[in-house]
Amino acid sequence: MDYVTLNNGVRMPQLGFGTYQIKDPAACERAVRDAIGVGSHPVITRLAEKYGRNAGQIILRFEVQSGLIVLPKSTNPERIAGNLRIFDFELTEEEMNQMYDLDTGKGSHDPEAPGVAEMLLQNHKIHD
Repeated sequence: MDYVTLNNGVRMPQLGFGTYQIKDPAACERAVRDAIGVGSHPVITRLAEKYGRNAGQIILRFEVQSGLIVLPKSTNPERIAGNLRIFDFELTEEEMNQMYDLDTGKGSHDPEAPGVAEMLLQNHKIHD
């Protein structure tokens, strides 16, 4: 498994996920732990091995195959190319059902969390 070193010096497995700048240390740690948990789930790692892909590519394929519009973000040319390498394979119906079964009914991203709206307004132009 490949590893990356975060700006704060922490080494973590490279899962193929994009990252967001989260200023609150506790929220950042929760997000990283959630990402590691998803990316290292046995269903996803087994599919990644079967198809010769990384966890992020399996998740992207699942989302696209589910009919979702996915906008992966990367400035890294290798990751951009990897994000496009999801259209030359297809998950079986059984594999799709296994992925659906991973849904716990709770997301780790809360757009209503304190500070999120302010951070978005400060970092993105949405009004003229």
